[in-house]
Amino acid sequence: MLNIDLFVKNSELHIFAEFTLNKDDENLCFSLNKKLEISKVTDENGNEYIPISEDINLQFHPELNKYTIKPKIEAKEITVEYHGTIERRSHNIISDDCVALNWYSTWYPQKPVDIIANDFPNTTVTLRSMGDYKITKGIKNGEVWVYKPIDYDVNIIALKNYTEVKYGSLSFSYLKSCENEISEKYAKYLDRIIEYYKDIYEFETLPQMDIVVLPNTNPYDGYIRSQLIVLGGFCENITYAIKLIAHEIAHIWCNGADVCSWEDWLNETFAEWSALLFVSDHLGNSEFEKIITSHRVENLPPIKTIDGKRPQSGVHHSGTLMLYEVYKLYGKNMIIKILKTFHKLEDKTTKDLLSALRNNNLPNVASYMENTIYKFNN
Repeated sequence: MLNIDLFVKNSELHIFAEFTLNKDDENLCFSLNKKLEISKVTDENGNEYIPISEDINLQFHPELNKYTIKPKIEAKEITVEYHGTIERRSHNIISDDCVALNWYSTWYPQKPVDIIANDFPNTTVTLRSMGDYKITKGIKNGEVWVYKPIDYDVNIIALKNYTEVKYGSLSFSYLKSCENEISEKYAKYLDRIIEYYKDIYEFETLPQMDIVVLPNTNPYDGYIRSQLIVLGGFCENITYAIKLIAHEIAHIWCNGADVCSWEDWLNETFAEWSALLFVSDHLGNSEFEKIITSHRVENLPPIKTIDGKRPQSGVHHSGTLMLYEVYKLYGKNMIIKILKTFHKLEDKTTKDLLSALRNNNLPNVASYMENTIYKFNN
């Protein structure tokens, strides 16, 4: 169990992280952003500890410290006090109207391993300096907010002076200071995107979902969590803006493949093609082709990497371009069949996708994709 008390003051985080120890744990190990400084470590009996620190590099993260603490035999709780700032990267930000903190910044203790998982189950965050904010997925209790993660990310999104638009079970929020013609177009197309996906993914009711637009952490990027989509700002290129939000919404159905391996091409390719089909139907073929052209970057890695790891770049491009060739050979309806096949897979792997395509009487498509995916590995 991990209880976190979070204070934000003058753009700096002040955190008390209280770990409840398991009786079998000899050491307490976790990683933290290197910009965060531990000031004190104690147990419930007042004993103080000096954690052992070492550098560690993990995928998707900034520079980290790995900390190891050896509790005394009688200790049942360890409290780690730390403070500092974080870089404005991967949609982490601290400003007067917005506090956004997520897994990528390692602002909270995480296990020092390359696995995306709920590191410390039963985590609770109490936010004690944000009474005038709204905390997405949080519950207000007097002057404090209480937040419990619903997936692996202890994801704090706090807004004040914001606009919220409702679409059934979907909420779309952004700061009033960011309100302009572009934000209105985002809101306008949300409903159209959802209606479009109803035909592809055959659902009647959209799952409860919050979409939050941050104040320009990166308007060309975003990410999705359980019941949450975060966009890094309003993109002035309307075509790309619509494609981006359609891509992130598509991840509601285009997910499940291992994001830490080369298999992540499945999640990203099918989310991208869901968005590309929407762009083609609603903005026209010329805008569709512009996005295809943007995927033609230099030195693209093969879809299946030699070592099986997720490539540092290219995971959004290589599969998208492969399906573009399928699109030219077989047409839009074939892409929709492939999207539906992936969505219905029980095990989201390339092997299972190719097998399912063959079982659905699409052997030529499966063979073409297989040859492209594995051509650099033979």
